[in-house]
Amino acid sequence: MAQKPETVYRSAVCRFVRAVDLIGQIIDIPVGTGEKDRVLKTLGSTFDCLCIDDIGSERETEASKQILYNIVDARYLNNLSTIVTTNRKAEDFYKNDPAIYGRLCEEGEVIEVSGINWRLT
Repeated sequence: MAQKPETVYRSAVCRFVRAVDLIGQIIDIPVGTGEKDRVLKTLGSTFDCLCIDDIGSERETEASKQILYNIVDARYLNNLSTIVTTNRKAEDFYKNDPAIYGRLCEEGEVIEVSGINWRLT
């Protein structure tokens, strides 16, 4: 006889987005429409898990760093899962974006993957 699990599991709502697309779309939103705030709020509070792929591939500007920080910080404050992928080494990511790195690593961990870069072969 199987015991009922004490935790009831529900479907998670997840979103996968490339960093370059995410930042480009948000930067292109006209100022003063309120749309930028709505999009940032949605990304910061709606999805159970948000995966931002290939951080560092976008053109790094103060605006792009601020967008990423706002999203990661909102998700951190809302206790939501955030996964990022990057080709940067952890120490380089920390040097470039210490606030983002700190929020991601406080409740999470860095998993470094090594091996052949299949994109280059």
